Amino acid sequence: MPMRNRINELIQTLGVSAYRFAEQTGITKNTVYLLKNNPSQFPSSEVFDRIISVYKVTPNDIVEWYPEGGDQGATDR
Repeated sequence: MPMRNRINELIQTLGVSAYRFAEQTGITKNTVYLLKNNPSQFPSSEVFDRIISVYKVTPNDIVEWYPEGGDQGATDR
């Protein structure tokens, strides 16, 4: 199942810098920048827990599923 993280979008929505995001969540700066710059990198369960508890967001705010091929509106005919 193709999934991608939405950390960069979340950081922008929250209006914080990646540095501030790392400081507030206690996630290492290296991990935050890796996730922010690489949407195919999947966050660990510990990272999920920290983000959810600090920012009161849902898992859907952190990752999203997308269909194979990326065409969400296509159907087989």
